[in-house]
Amino acid sequence: MRASFFEKITGSVRADSLSAEPAIKTSVWVSEREEEAEMVIDMYQSKDDITVVAMIAGVKPSDLDVSINNDVLKIEAKRNEPEKINPENYLARELYWGPFSRSVVLPSEVDPDKIDAETKDGMLILKMPKIDRTKSKILKVKSV
Repeated sequence: MRASFFEKITGSVRADSLSAEPAIKTSVWVSEREEEAEMVIDMYQSKDDITVVAMIAGVKPSDLDVSINNDVLKIEAKRNEPEKINPENYLARELYWGPFSRSVVLPSEVDPDKIDAETKDGMLILKMPKIDRTKSKILKVKSV
């Protein structure tokens, strides 16, 4: 049975899945097939902007991809283990290593050319200005 989002985040397990195994357990973030884990985000808006904050601690900039296609924001990242440890030597294993991503539908259209993207304290912060389609623009007509 696949772990729920809550189980992945907290490292908890369902009571009906407990057995007479040793007390030290490892959290299961992804199945044995090495699926991508889901990235956790905060998303909020003001009158002029949509802001997305994503936890990317331990991710190198070269292992981070951010894209917007129509109204869908996609963030993809990969966190690589600093060194390989023999699985038998772990006493606890709760950190997630490997690929993770998140796609979200934005609540309104944003200007992709004016997005401010920065990292701070292990967080990716995307500030995306909304496009106001209700504003009209007066064009000056030139005579040639």
